[in-house]
Amino acid sequence: MTSSAGLDRVQAWRGQTESARRQETLRDLHRLDGSARGIEREFRQLLSGRRVGAVAGCAELAPLIELETELNTTRLQDRRQLQAGANKIRAAVESFKKEFSQPATDPDAVEPPSADFVSRAKQAVETIERLVLELKESQRSKYDELTNEERLLAQEVTALDKRIDAWKVEDAAASVKPKAVPSGAAAPATTRTDIADALPPEVAEFERYLTQTGGHTGGWEDVDHRAFLRARQRFEGASARSGSLVDEALSSLPTKTAQQVREHEQWYTEYNRLLRQKKSAIARWRQQKADAAAAAAVDAAEADAAIDSDEEAERRRAERLRQRAEAERRERASELGAWRAEKSAKEKREAEERRKKQAEAAARKAEAERQKQAELRRQADEFRARREAERAEAAEQEARREAEERARRRIQTEADAGRLADRNRQIVDERLARRQQQAEQEEERQRRLASLKAAVEVRAVRDPNRLMQPTAVCRERMAAAADDQRSAAAAGGRPVAGAASMPHRAVPSWPHIYLAMETARQKAVAMVPPRRQWIDSAKKTAFVLGTSLIVFVAARNTATDLLQRFWGASGNYWQQAFDWTYAAFGSDDRCAWLFGTLAITGVVYWAFNLFLMLLDVFNWPKFLLKYKVQPDKNAPIDKRMLAKAVATVLFNEFVVAPPFMLLMFALYSWRGVAFSGELPTFQWVILEIAVFSLTEEVFFYYSHRMLHHPRIYRYVHKIHHEWTAPIGIISLYAHPIEHVLSNLLPPCMGPLIMGSHLGTIWLWFCLALVSTSISHCGYHFPLLPSPEAHDFHHLKFVNNFGVLGILDSLHGTDRLFRASRAYQRHFLLLSLVPVRELYPDGDKAMKKEKLNETDAGKAGLEDSSGGED
Repeated sequence: MTSSAGLDRVQAWRGQTESARRQETLRDLHRLDGSARGIEREFRQLLSGRRVGAVAGCAELAPLIELETELNTTRLQDRRQLQAGANKIRAAVESFKKEFSQPATDPDAVEPPSADFVSRAKQAVETIERLVLELKESQRSKYDELTNEERLLAQEVTALDKRIDAWKVEDAAASVKPKAVPSGAAAPATTRTDIADALPPEVAEFERYLTQTGGHTGGWEDVDHRAFLRARQRFEGASARSGSLVDEALSSLPTKTAQQVREHEQWYTEYNRLLRQKKSAIARWRQQKADAAAAAAVDAAEADAAIDSDEEAERRRAERLRQRAEAERRERASELGAWRAEKSAKEKREAEERRKKQAEAAARKAEAERQKQAELRRQADEFRARREAERAEAAEQEARREAEERARRRIQTEADAGRLADRNRQIVDERLARRQQQAEQEEERQRRLASLKAAVEVRAVRDPNRLMQPTAVCRERMAAAADDQRSAAAAGGRPVAGAASMPHRAVPSWPHIYLAMETARQKAVAMVPPRRQWIDSAKKTAFVLGTSLIVFVAARNTATDLLQRFWGASGNYWQQAFDWTYAAFGSDDRCAWLFGTLAITGVVYWAFNLFLMLLDVFNWPKFLLKYKVQPDKNAPIDKRMLAKAVATVLFNEFVVAPPFMLLMFALYSWRGVAFSGELPTFQWVILEIAVFSLTEEVFFYYSHRMLHHPRIYRYVHKIHHEWTAPIGIISLYAHPIEHVLSNLLPPCMGPLIMGSHLGTIWLWFCLALVSTSISHCGYHFPLLPSPEAHDFHHLKFVNNFGVLGILDSLHGTDRLFRASRAYQRHFLLLSLVPVRELYPDGDKAMKKEKLNETDAGKAGLEDSSGGED
């Protein structure tokens, strides 16, 4: 027990150590990846010429750019090949799992593996091993090639460094010009010490400092040094140990440390001091040269001959140096050729050795495979024999158990036969006694009933006409009403109709009472001043929005609970869902806005309207047809008009909408819309949707009413009004100009004003699409908003320009609608009875509605500027 616990602790320690090592490796990989990206970014900026003066006029970088392009292409091809190999291995493993995984069953019922099963298992395993070995070999060969190429390049770079050092020495020697000496005097030897001594001390010190510290960049790369200078200029005057300067420099130099930046700052300070001293010394030296110019002119003639002889000697010396450098160059070339030949021979020997090792490994593997196959066959034979023996023994035991069971059942049957006979006799006796008792009880009941009938029977003669005569109470009320009339007449006043004179029925008809109450309410509404009507509409709108918000809150909480309970979601499900959707579109704001909005709104719009199209085209399901607003229209639907509507909607969605959405992306970005990050609170989303609804009402009402102007209507909006009985899909069936001004702009203005989150915008767009589809669907379904208002707009053209009806009440553009039967049906249906049955189109009602429409239409036409088809 103790050893087992110790083993568990060791294994746990190993797991923790392995986890810590893995995490440390991942951190190193992330750090190196960041450094590599920084270097690559700097390199690309260098090649593209973004760093001013870095590569200007350097045509030699063209081969480097070509090599970079070729390297990127090769790297991409290698990655694709590696991924393809990994996919093949994954597919083979999945196929192996799918074919050979079996559910756990009773061990006695397991069949022994057949030869075909073993052969197929072996073939699958061999396929997987072959794919793994092929992938390993290809990657090993590429690794060897890259290693050899790296070694070769390192040697070539070393040789080039030596050659460059030799060229520097030659250039320095050739650039030294000897001093002029008198004729006949020996020319003194010129050395580096003489040159350094001839320079001003400040210049010599500056050159010595540059030689010791790595030149004008302090040993740094020119790109890093320029980045450091830019950071230093932004923080000029700060201390060398200022944290802001170091941090700023480190942000531009991912490959440098803080200590290196501080040391480079100290070097640059000393560099500036020595440079200023050098410039001062050069200025003094120039002044001295100017003063000595007159004296030097006198000695010019005498120095010409000596200069000529010195130049000839210098040319001979340069020629000797050139010949010596050429000899050294040829010698290095011969050494490099010999090295390359030796390298080639070595590579051939190594390749031959690898082939031999591979052949030996393949032979060993084949031998091991044969042994493994023989062992598998032996184990299969043993297993088959063992299973046959177990099966025979199980069959014998089963036969013995069955014989014993049959004997036991025979004995039990004989013993139970007597008990069953006794029980059946007892049951029959009990049943006969129960029936006799029931007969006696029935006889007793009939006897009591006969005695009761004889006791209460009354023989009276009734007048059949009594039901048509008024009752005593009714006669009293009629008499009281007559007295009231006579009193009123005697007083000289107008007769007052009392309650007794009112016609009434003994049994009330609730539908008629409801209709009478509704008619009285409509008359009361008609008597309300116009100034008061828009206030009532605002109250109704607030009631509808409040109810909708309550339902939405409940639906949201229910959906969240179901998702977290049944879908295994954890934490904030909606935040995770939005992050997943944002990542699915590349984690790019522009792509998430453009393609994400098109995808989400397209799915919501077409999912809802395909169901409505199924109902309109195939008239299925039948029980929903009774909710149709205009039953005599679109029966059957015109297939050509429907195809035209579908094509126009697709054109508006995928051709007209994307440019407008890109423009809105620029405006949203300027406004500060959050396209990613944490979602807003639920309460703030509710507030924003309320603001969106009111904003859409304003922009949609005025843009829609503008489209009904006679000069615009026939060219733009008439396309949408080709359907006098609308269906759901024509909510986006419009001219491109109307689609932008009336369908896209009003919903987008609310988020622009509020600066909302992208998740809220997606939710609002989905709600707006469902709302406009319901308004155009042509069906007044229970528990859904009423489409009567906008359906009436398509029928009469001159009323109901808004969404909520607030501005219609304010401007009086709903008078014709209020005087129609459609206004009586314009409410949220809470029962399964269609509104056309609650408010039928009778003859008297139709005549009265036409008169009301005529009177209200005159007033509506005065205010409306729309046209008709």
